[in-house]
Amino acid sequence: MHGQEVVLSVLHPGGTHSSSKSLLLDIGAGGAAILYPGFLYNDAECVLHIETTSGEPEMLQATLAWCRVLNKGVHMVGIRWTELFDIRQFVPSSRWGELGTSGDNVASPDVSGKVLAIGMDELEIELLKMLLKDLPIQVESAGFAGAAIDSLHDQAFDVLFVNGDCPELDHASFTAKLRHEGFDEPVFVLIDRKHLPDSSGGLEGVQYLARPLGEEGLLGSIRDAMLKAAEGTGGSKPIVSDRANDPDLHGPIGKFVRHARELRQTLRGTINTDNTEEARRCLVLLSNTSSGFGFLSLSDAAAGTLKALDASGSAQEAGPAIKQFIRVLDRLADPSQPAQAA
Repeated sequence: MHGQEVVLSVLHPGGTHSSSKSLLLDIGAGGAAILYPGFLYNDAECVLHIETTSGEPEMLQATLAWCRVLNKGVHMVGIRWTELFDIRQFVPSSRWGELGTSGDNVASPDVSGKVLAIGMDELEIELLKMLLKDLPIQVESAGFAGAAIDSLHDQAFDVLFVNGDCPELDHASFTAKLRHEGFDEPVFVLIDRKHLPDSSGGLEGVQYLARPLGEEGLLGSIRDAMLKAAEGTGGSKPIVSDRANDPDLHGPIGKFVRHARELRQTLRGTINTDNTEEARRCLVLLSNTSSGFGFLSLSDAAAGTLKALDASGSAQEAGPAIKQFIRVLDRLADPSQPAQAA
């Protein structure tokens, strides 16, 4: 970690407590190595105060594994984690490949799903599958933009890969069309290195990856995208009620899910007829009831869509946001149907 500044708090055997600025030199799924200004006893309880790569402060529980003197009171100490967490929160995504498959105890359920490769050669699709072989990720393909839109209407994906060097596919206009249709999946544009732009060109959710594909950068980018999607209502996984573990509530939750799905057609109709009041009624209803049935993320999504509707004042103008919300409704899991919620 090249000497990242952290704070190590230690509970000493005699019951005293101390905290000192230290330098993090190495970190992994099992523990970390730290340059510390003093001697520490093995098995002492400690807490590592560290920031995630996004700048959020975290406290990681650990115990002292070893301590070696270096010079004039400066010691190298090794600590052993006593809790599970996603180690990749603290390591730049460009270096995730060095961690191998370890450290995903917490994150691995979120780093799974489906990707859609659009306009890519069959051999490159096979390469993509090989690079992703250690992750529970399914790769599907679509030959051109129209087929991709059809696939996105039929099922949900977590990430889209677009051939940026394909003359028949204008990736910029294609991405703009996706957003207009309510498809908000992260888009990775694969492009020859000599054509690699300096930025995304203002395209929301677009990242450029240079050919030839490299395993480390690819895995880091996909993990970043999937973990971010898992924080909200994005991705391809079913949205399960927080209260689904109670069998007595399966009936009411299932009734809510069925009613919410019935509102999809109503919401689509409000876009075509520009019926803003009807769209607002549906969104207010779902915003007010979703959390009570254990779908807090759906409540947040409804509130966000309602905000977009109120800002535009028109169901037609808020069409992309409403279509995106409809896709969230498509993924609601009915606990009375186990096969669907699996």
